[in-house]
Amino acid sequence: GGMPWMEGVPVLTIGTVVGGRDVTLQLLSRIDGLRQDPAREWELLVAIQALSPGRQPEVQAKLLTLLEDERTQVRIAALTALGLSGDPAMLDPVIAHLDAGNVMERQAAADALLPLRPVGKTKAVLARLETETDSGVRGQLYVVLADVLGDGALEAFVSHWKRPGGLER
Repeated sequence: GGMPWMEGVPVLTIGTVVGGRDVTLQLLSRIDGLRQDPAREWELLVAIQALSPGRQPEVQAKLLTLLEDERTQVRIAALTALGLSGDPAMLDPVIAHLDAGNVMERQAAADALLPLRPVGKTKAVLARLETETDSGVRGQLYVVLADVLGDGALEAFVSHWKRPGGLER
């Protein structure tokens, strides 16, 4: 029989977890080729997803270059993968994408922040909350801040709203 933890986990992801570094590097080496062929965007997205559990420096470097891809779906997949890596070193590039023009991309950046736990970056997240217009993204930013700040979250929100030009909504 199958392993119960494998239910619903993509085969490629299992490959990178079980096969370890060799499989991961093999997959990494295919990313650029997939990127150049617009017809293979789906394969590219699957490959990015498969790379996400690892915290290997080569993977992180590749995901960071994918944040600059011209296709929104690719940038979203890269943001999701960086979030899943759980590596706090990836916070700044993810936070930078909270300013993206595309709302789905901003949502992906906000979602990625939860597993990254932006301790020490709450001011940047609060600042983004001031200008964010989408309720879904705003909601997720509140969740992220509440998670990081715990009992101090309410205080942070209140002090932020009280200052001149704060959140008057």
